Amino acid sequence: MRQLPSPSSLGQLRPNQCWKYGVPPVGNANFAWVQHFIHHLAPNGVAGFVLANGSMSSTTSGEGEIRKRIVEADLVECMVALPGQLFYTTQIPVCLWFLARKKTRPLHTLFIDARKLGRLTDRVHRELTEEDLSRIFGTYHAWRGDPGAEQLYADVPGFCKSTSVERSVNTASFSLQDATLALKLPTKTRKRLKTSYNGLSARWTRPSLSQHG
Repeated sequence: MRQLPSPSSLGQLRPNQCWKYGVPPVGNANFAWVQHFIHHLAPNGVAGFVLANGSMSSTTSGEGEIRKRIVEADLVECMVALPGQLFYTTQIPVCLWFLARKKTRPLHTLFIDARKLGRLTDRVHRELTEEDLSRIFGTYHAWRGDPGAEQLYADVPGFCKSTSVERSVNTASFSLQDATLALKLPTKTRKRLKTSYNGLSARWTRPSLSQHG
């Protein structure tokens, strides 16, 4: 598991053999690092890293197209939405990306919504407990069918869902955040979200989730 460096500018970008899925924007290095990890993955390798939630839905400066190509290449094995306030330097919520060169479940992706896990240690900081971490990673390993997994995988409404790659993204924007947020929304709202959504909009964030529980 790796926390990527801050998404600072790379300056004058030059063609790089790692950037198979598209040249990342000059002002944000997120997808430069993502593609760097993909390029160096072993044939059976898995990479996990932390990124801001915007990485799941941004369409700025070609990022949406890069994400689309990564999804279409069937590299995205699991996405985990985490709560905010986990870091001392920022309170923004982040997500975990797990990419695999050879997925244990081809053409399927696991989505985990862990935004309500954790406990406050003070007014502005939250931490995930050992129980929370065991639940998240136990679910992931069970879904993969890894040796030693302590449980069999099953979808849990509001927490995790395994879905086909074709259904896991909003095809208009290839937003992975759509699928994560939709875990808690009623069927009619999910359909409306999929047909009208074109990148994450403020009107689909906390008000919608709190309204529908």
